[in-house]
Amino acid sequence: MFDANKLAERLRNQPKVIDFSKFQQNNWIKKGAENNPTLKSIDANGGALWINPAGEIYFRRCSSEKPSKLANDKAKIVLSNFLDRSSVLLFKGTGTGENAIEPDIANNDIYMVMGRFTPFALNEFYEENGVTNRTSFKPSSYLQMHPGEFTETPTIKKLILHLCNYDEVHYQWVINWLAGFLQTLKTSDVALVLRGAEGTGKGLFMEQIIAPLFGEDFTVTVDDDRLNSHFKGWIGEKLFFNLNEIAHDGKTRRAVINFIKVLITDRLVQMEAKNKDAVATEIFGNILITSNEVSPLEISVTDRRFTVFQTAGNIKKAGWDTRAVVREIKSELTDFAVMLKSYKVDWALYDKALDTPAKRNIVQSTNDRYSLFLTAIKAKDLDYFHLQTEDISILEELGTIFNRGDISTQEITHLFNATHNDNDDAVPTRAIMKKMRGLDVNMFEQKEGKPVHGRKVMGERYFSIE
Repeated sequence: MFDANKLAERLRNQPKVIDFSKFQQNNWIKKGAENNPTLKSIDANGGALWINPAGEIYFRRCSSEKPSKLANDKAKIVLSNFLDRSSVLLFKGTGTGENAIEPDIANNDIYMVMGRFTPFALNEFYEENGVTNRTSFKPSSYLQMHPGEFTETPTIKKLILHLCNYDEVHYQWVINWLAGFLQTLKTSDVALVLRGAEGTGKGLFMEQIIAPLFGEDFTVTVDDDRLNSHFKGWIGEKLFFNLNEIAHDGKTRRAVINFIKVLITDRLVQMEAKNKDAVATEIFGNILITSNEVSPLEISVTDRRFTVFQTAGNIKKAGWDTRAVVREIKSELTDFAVMLKSYKVDWALYDKALDTPAKRNIVQSTNDRYSLFLTAIKAKDLDYFHLQTEDISILEELGTIFNRGDISTQEITHLFNATHNDNDDAVPTRAIMKKMRGLDVNMFEQKEGKPVHGRKVMGERYFSIE
C-alpha cells in the first residue's frame, strides 16, 4: 500500500542535488567597494586581493593561479606592475592638508578572509555565520553540467564492465555510486574495492574517468608509503581518494585498516602536518581501493563499509589498444557526465555494500586470523607477533607465557584482541574460545569443566602449549 508519509520522509532525507553551473569564481570585491576604480581594474585584469585575520595580504593575477602572500611594500610593487601604474597607494595615503592624497585601496575596501575549503558553497568567497571565507574548490566542467540528452559511451561502459568482470548488477552499482556523488558530493558510507591483476584497467578508471570528472586538483592516488606516514596532508581538500596497493602486513595492518574505516565513516579526522600540531580536517571524498593482491585488506563478517569486485583480466592481453581507449574515453566523457547527472540514483543502494564472491573470499581470509593466532601461540613464535604489534608490554607478556608453557583463557582473549582484532569492539571471550576449540579440539578438550591438557587455577583455565 502506498504510504505518503514514508515517501515524504524519504524525500526529505534525500541528498540535495547541487547546481554547480551557478558557481561564481573570483567574487572577491567587497560589497560597498564595487566602485573603487583600482579594485575594478584589478578585477578587470583577472586578479584578486584580500587579507587574512592576521592582516597578511594575498594576491593572485588570475583565478587559475594560487594566491601569494605579500608584504605591504612588495604588494605595492606587485600591484603597480600588474596595473601598469607608476604606483599604487595601499591602505595609506600620502601628503597632508591640501596636498593629501587618499589611498587607492583603503583598509576597509577589501574583505578579511578565512581560508575554509568546502565543495558545497556556490561562491569562491562566501559568508558563513558573519565570517567571510574562501574555498579553493572550483567545480570541474563536468560537475557543472546539467541533466539532459546524451549519446551512449561504449568505451567507458566497456571499461567499467571489465572492472566488474562483466557482471551487470555490479556495473549498475558503480554507475549509481558515481552518479550519486557527481550529483550531490554526498560521501558514500561504502568504499569501492577493485581487486584484480596488474593491467586490468584500474588505473585508467581513476586517471581517465574519476580524476577529470571531479577535478585533477581534488583527487589523489595514495600509495603504501603515504598511507602509512604520520603526515597525511593529502587528506585535505580532496573529493576522491584512490588507495592503491595499501599495506596489509601484520605490522601495519591494524593502523592502516582502522584509519581507512575512519576515512570512510567519519566527517572529521585529526591530521598531523610536519612541525605542526594535529588539527581536525574535514573529509569530503569518496574512496576507491585498488589492488593486485588477493586479499588487499581485512574485512570482518559484520563490516558494511566495503563493496569488493573482482576484475576481469589484463586488457592488453585481451587485445585492447590502450592509447585508443584513452582517446575514446576523453571523447565520451562529456556524454558520460550528462548521463550520470541524469541518472535516477538509488540512495539506499548508494550507501549499501554488496555481498559479492570477492568480498566473501576476503572475509574468509580475515577469519583465518584465528588460525594464524593459534598457530603462532602453539609455535611460541615471538617474531610473528612482533610483526603484529610494537607494544613492548604485549611482547613481554607473550615471552612470559612461552617460557611458562601454558596460556589462560583470559590471556588468549586479551592477546587476540590486542594483535589480531581490527574492529573497534573487542571480540568476547566466548566467541574467541569457540573458534579456538574449533581449530584444535585436543588442545582445548574439557572434561567436567577442566582442561584435559592443562590446569585450572582459582577458576582460571590454562591450556598447555608445550
